[in-house]
Amino acid sequence: MSDEEIINYWYILKNKLNRIPTIEDMKNDFLHLEQIFYSYNKRWSSYTDFLIELNEFNNLANSKYRNRIYFTSKGIKCLSYDEYLITDWLEINNINFIKEVYYKNILQNDNTNRRIDWIILHNNKLHYIEYFGLIHEKEYKQRAFKKIEDFKKNNMKLIEIYPNDMRKKTLEEIFSFVS
Repeated sequence: MSDEEIINYWYILKNKLNRIPTIEDMKNDFLHLEQIFYSYNKRWSSYTDFLIELNEFNNLANSKYRNRIYFTSKGIKCLSYDEYLITDWLEINNINFIKEVYYKNILQNDNTNRRIDWIILHNNKLHYIEYFGLIHEKEYKQRAFKKIEDFKKNNMKLIEIYPNDMRKKTLEEIFSFVS
């Protein structure tokens, strides 16, 4: 399929959903059209790049990615759809985790109000996990790198998850350390 055909199909999906489709929406809708999903993955390096090319990136404020709050079946609050997908998966798979713990409670000399997305207890070991969902935004990227550096300074391992991981891997692959 041509780029134009893929873009046209994306707009059909957008109109059908009445919002910007998430990557998950695209995967689900494109399952019956493997060629489209394969072509989309090969031609654009990320969904963000695809949206930028379509001049739809600034419309994300009205999409499932921003300004929406999701609650899992156990009532855990998530600030993005991807965060919801991850948290829901952790719940469904009975993974022992804590959500939104203040950095000042886990890092030395941290007096910020930053919070870590998840802490997983597995095999008597704590795993600190951050999802950097808006890494393509300059200001967010600076804050993300500061978080990563702060963990390094404290000799603590941080598991980093990015939108590309959510697009290219299953949650089973991302969280393979708990299997």
